[in-house]
Amino acid sequence: MLAGLFSMSGILLLCGDPPACPPEPDDDPAAFSVWVRGEYWYANPTGQIVITRGSRPGSGGLVRVGEDFGLRSTGVPGGEIGASLGDHRVKIDYLHLYFDGHDELDDTLVFHGETYPAGEQIKSHVDLPRLSIGYDYDVWDTPWTKLRVGVVAHVYWFSARLTSATLDEKRAYSRGTAAAAATVEIPLGFALASLDGSLGYSDSDHEFFGGIRLLVAAKVWGPLEVGAGFRWERMNASAETNQVAVTVHGPLLEVTVRF
Repeated sequence: MLAGLFSMSGILLLCGDPPACPPEPDDDPAAFSVWVRGEYWYANPTGQIVITRGSRPGSGGLVRVGEDFGLRSTGVPGGEIGASLGDHRVKIDYLHLYFDGHDELDDTLVFHGETYPAGEQIKSHVDLPRLSIGYDYDVWDTPWTKLRVGVVAHVYWFSARLTSATLDEKRAYSRGTAAAAATVEIPLGFALASLDGSLGYSDSDHEFFGGIRLLVAAKVWGPLEVGAGFRWERMNASAETNQVAVTVHGPLLEVTVRF
């Protein structure tokens, strides 16, 4: 009896009143995390652009980037840094999109106010680097699936150049857009499958844009994760009379370090 009282007294001296005792530690290791991600995207461009001079209507014709520009597939590097706290997540990512091509024109082409005749040998270059800032929130979380919804803002620094034996024209400008975004995550034992999607609307050419990314990633050692998947995106950097609606798709690899 006395031993029990002394034992109880010791507990009270150490902890005070019961509410003052320290709570149990949080069992969720993902309550707060920071990650850094690098990626390599083997991107194949299709779609169309119209580049005018001084935004003057009629000073640019419709150009098919695959058929007319002859743009080739290329490896695109990218990176991302992000943080999550509870149900909230923010991230910033960058894609250095650029494509080169060369071809012989089948038809006469009007680009930036200049006419390139059919049969002309041309070299083309399109830059479409993109900085994205996103936020999403965990709205559905179960042991077998998780759903996040949010928004993402994009800034493009677009430039296009077309060179022939007698002409060398270039147009460059920046453009910002925004879209709704969602992510579904499904645990697969040792791996995690995720499907990201976004959808937005351009008031310049009145077209929808967005994309999807399917990725399967697994932890290979400590904080290191490796993933592989596929991305398809309809990118829109249209402004005034210039139309830039380019679809890019291809496989990708990602390496992530999570803290």
